[in-house]
Amino acid sequence: LRHDPAFKMACDRLPNTGNALASQPTLSRLENTPSWRQLARMGLGLVDLFCRSFRAVPAYHGGEFRLNFHHTHNAIQLMDEKGAQRWVKLMVEALDASSDFMTEDKRVRPCINTFLTHFFGKYANDFNFNNRETFGEINLPFKRKINFLNMTESAIEALPEEELKNALVDRGINVADYPDKRALVNKALRL
Repeated sequence: LRHDPAFKMACDRLPNTGNALASQPTLSRLENTPSWRQLARMGLGLVDLFCRSFRAVPAYHGGEFRLNFHHTHNAIQLMDEKGAQRWVKLMVEALDASSDFMTEDKRVRPCINTFLTHFFGKYANDFNFNNRETFGEINLPFKRKINFLNMTESAIEALPEEELKNALVDRGINVADYPDKRALVNKALRL
């Protein structure tokens, strides 16, 4: 197949005179060439690419039912202020102790802290205890970017006025020129 004219043409090679295509053993050697260190670096590069794709960490929405079920039925005795203090202390100690094994990317720990802070605040609310514990530095709240081109008129009208104003300001529009929400909606529709 290395010399097959149809395959050569599909790879932008001349069918009769072009160079032969790479053989399967060549491709297998390329696939198996990286060492475990190179694979680890590639993995860290993918983590870095993922982290850089966000201004802030998006909110996590999965698994809440399962977590709530566990904490309501299995761990209810621990879901008070004393248990919360102990859990946070152990979690911070574990994170601090594993810092040598984390990537050197300074955004990873705040991402973990943000995730833990979100759910810890939720548990404090659900189980009626004061949330006075912290995990450390966290990310800024996620700001949703609004794309008016992908929205219907009713979806734009359903936006809170403050969010609508902020989205227009982000596009360089002076919202002082629009006295009420209807005028803001009309401006958004004309974009």
